[in-house]
Amino acid sequence: MYKNYFYLNRMVLELNSFLPGSTLKEAFSQEKDKLNLCFTSVEENVFNLIVSASQNEPYILLKKEFHRAKKNSIGFFQEFLPSKLINVEIATDDRIIKFNFAKFTLFFLIHGKDSNVVLTENMRDLVPFKKITEETEKRTLSTINEKLFSPFLHEPYLSDLVGSDNLAKEIKNRFPFISKEILSEVSARTKDNTDPEEYISILSKVINEIHTTDISVFYEKQINKVVFAPSTFRIFDRQDNRNFETYLNALNEYLISKYRYEKLIQLRSRITKYLEPQINKLAQKLNQIKFKLDSPSKEELYRHYGNLLLANIHLLYKGMKDITVDDYMTDQPVKIPLNETFETKKNIDAYFEKAKDEKQSRISLKDLFDNISVRYNNLLMVKNKFESATKLDEYIEIMKKLNLSDETPSNSQKYEREYNFKHYIVENKYHVFVGKDSQNNDLLTVKFAKQNDFWFHARGVPGSHVVLRVENTKEAIPKPIIKKAASLAAYHSKAKTSKMAPVAYTLKKYVIKKKGMEPGKVIMQKEDVILVPPEIPEGCEFQTD
Repeated sequence: MYKNYFYLNRMVLELNSFLPGSTLKEAFSQEKDKLNLCFTSVEENVFNLIVSASQNEPYILLKKEFHRAKKNSIGFFQEFLPSKLINVEIATDDRIIKFNFAKFTLFFLIHGKDSNVVLTENMRDLVPFKKITEETEKRTLSTINEKLFSPFLHEPYLSDLVGSDNLAKEIKNRFPFISKEILSEVSARTKDNTDPEEYISILSKVINEIHTTDISVFYEKQINKVVFAPSTFRIFDRQDNRNFETYLNALNEYLISKYRYEKLIQLRSRITKYLEPQINKLAQKLNQIKFKLDSPSKEELYRHYGNLLLANIHLLYKGMKDITVDDYMTDQPVKIPLNETFETKKNIDAYFEKAKDEKQSRISLKDLFDNISVRYNNLLMVKNKFESATKLDEYIEIMKKLNLSDETPSNSQKYEREYNFKHYIVENKYHVFVGKDSQNNDLLTVKFAKQNDFWFHARGVPGSHVVLRVENTKEAIPKPIIKKAASLAAYHSKAKTSKMAPVAYTLKKYVIKKKGMEPGKVIMQKEDVILVPPEIPEGCEFQTD
């Protein structure tokens, strides 16, 4: 209700209690649609009025201390300043605030998309704060010349409505600035059979309460908003109620509370969207790893096959697909698969290598299970804190623990959907994109990647193009992140089954695609090479959305 006409009328009285006689020294803007008016009183007191001409959130806010930024600040009305303020007025039937200065007049119009601050010396020409069309300028001049303005409280004359056939319609037509909240409050205080005279009396009382009673700022559960309303109004279900004697103090608290509540809602949504999917992903991984760990190991089988082949080496030759030998442990024949392209010794070594890999794989799986368990349990503890959190500071602390940014996500997800790249997030911060085929690789490298993004490709083998997005070019990418992106490049290549693989990487600006080259083919003007294991490394999450 802070934009309600009657509250604006009350604000005018408050401004007139201390502002007349002060000198407007400067007017400037450093935020979109916000004009800062800096006054100095005779006693050298400084008053800063922040006038928001935003379509959705117009207001006048009093700040005792406000410092002009050295950069990104634009001055307004400089040729008219300084000038002494005579008084402040409001239109008798419209939300237009008028500042009468010795040299000019300043109008603040709260008119939806046409909300603006305009200066005039002669009531014929306008100097606007926000740019306006010639048609809007003519309409604005016509409006401010037709209106009557007053520095006093203005209560509409309602007595002659008593004999009206349709009281509600008459009020709406004659007094459009009597808002729905006011009429709802009147309805809450009347009965179905209330006569018109009593209705008008209650309406007058409600308007008077807006002018004179304490103002409450509180959270309203039913509409899920922070509310600004008279402390006497009955139509609200109040929570965390705070009362203020003045409009200006109440408005300051309202805007702060509204910002904090909206920020709280934003962070709560951000945490919810991140936390539950992450817990589910980790739970799924733990189940998959546990299933593998619970499955019998093939280490002993592979080693046994290797020993049997070694004992029967004289029977082996290149080109064999399998061999049947007597198992000295069971005295039964056993059929052992072979790789027909391998030399004799290589088939034997392959089974001993498989046994070694199987052992190492079990160790790695156990370590991975332990690491994921720690992360999973940590997230469960964070979830418990999140479910009991009610304050903005608590949500901010949870965001820090999850290493989440409260900024609006970048266009990375939009591009991932548009071009259908594989998308990973490393350490909850760094975006890595992987091409799916030759054409998709070209889209990733030529269309999507920025000049200072890192570009990766497994060296000497076919594979995906991989791009590590660099959101902030002033921030150095840590070496461990480079290694993890390189591991992803090796994993998405023909070197996937190798223990270690060389990966070439460079900045995208050194990757050239010449006309006529086959899809997926590029030239690197310079490169570094790093040796990494082909894998999806720890702290690297695949994005399915």
